Amino acid sequence: MLWHLSCFAVSDLLMLGHFCICFALSDVFLLLWVIAHLLKPRGWKLPVCRQFFWDCNDIADLCDSAERISASEPSVLQLRVPIKIFGDLHGRFGDLMRLFDEYGAPRLRPET
Repeated sequence: MLWHLSCFAVSDLLMLGHFCICFALSDVFLLLWVIAHLLKPRGWKLPVCRQFFWDCNDIADLCDSAERISASEPSVLQLRVPIKIFGDLHGRFGDLMRLFDEYGAPRLRPET
């Protein structure tokens, strides 16, 4: 996996270094780190360096995994209410972060 560390803020690099020391930065922990940073609506800023830190093969592997998981999931979901559905964003991540900031970001666990 090719890394472009110049794209990260110093605080991100320190956190990344912490993960490297504690977990040897397996793909699972890298994925969790990326998701955690992408889902911070108030803290997310458009990166200065637009070069992504995965190469095209990593992204293709991610897409293949997502397709395999989607194919194994039922086509009808049973969901708990209340629910928020965001759509029609056309890849505009900043708009998604604004919606999450205004209406709340998704949670991994339902509220009890």
